[in-house]
Amino acid sequence: MNPKIKSNLEKNPLFYTRAILLEISNLCNYSAIHPKCPISTFKEKVILPLNTIEKVLKELGELGFKGTIYPFNYSEPLIDPRLFKVLEMTKELVPLASPWLYTNGFMLNDEMVRELDEYGVKRLCVSIYTPEESKRIRGIIKRMRGEVRMELRAYRRYPMNIRMNDKMDWPDREPLNLKIPCPSPLRYLTIDSSGNLIICCHDFLKKHIFGNVKDETLAQVIRKEETIKAFEELSAGKREGWFLCARCTKHR
Repeated sequence: MNPKIKSNLEKNPLFYTRAILLEISNLCNYSAIHPKCPISTFKEKVILPLNTIEKVLKELGELGFKGTIYPFNYSEPLIDPRLFKVLEMTKELVPLASPWLYTNGFMLNDEMVRELDEYGVKRLCVSIYTPEESKRIRGIIKRMRGEVRMELRAYRRYPMNIRMNDKMDWPDREPLNLKIPCPSPLRYLTIDSSGNLIICCHDFLKKHIFGNVKDETLAQVIRKEETIKAFEELSAGKREGWFLCARCTKHR
């Protein structure tokens, strides 16, 4: 284990962290029509308890976290009725952080954009899945730009068989023997809706779980030998010891 990495994490467990993916639920209203998204395969609907979310946010605030907080992973954040409560807690408990949202836009309208802006969302990114939705969403963005402070973006995701990546197929292929460095385990901390700290947002099969924030503090999980080992090896491009990473072409 690299003593410098261990020392930096002892001083500040978020020393290397730029973003936190805090999946408040694994729910998505598009899962039935989105076969290239892992949520389409999830059978159990899981919601991260509000007290666990508050616990994590409080710890982030105490550690002075200044990065980005994503209250979702593959899920659709706007369908969770607790979203505004989570944003309110984020604003209060982690005032230096910047909440970002990615949404399919189904629930989006002008008033929703205004409220998200008031609750401190810094960037709102909308994935567009049909030509009809493109016209509606881009109309909302055009009207709201200049009225709200947050950054508004839209991304075309149709046709899905061309626009969406193939991450669903990664577990079935042979290791690629790539040596691409990826510091994701600590740079982009991913907490799933069960409270597990997993190796990366792409690890939808949860092949690599380092701990659970329901039972431990985030700092305790980060400082574990296995977590540090993943960060150290993957930062050096050593992917062969990590199932998903050996089959992944991405990097952070």
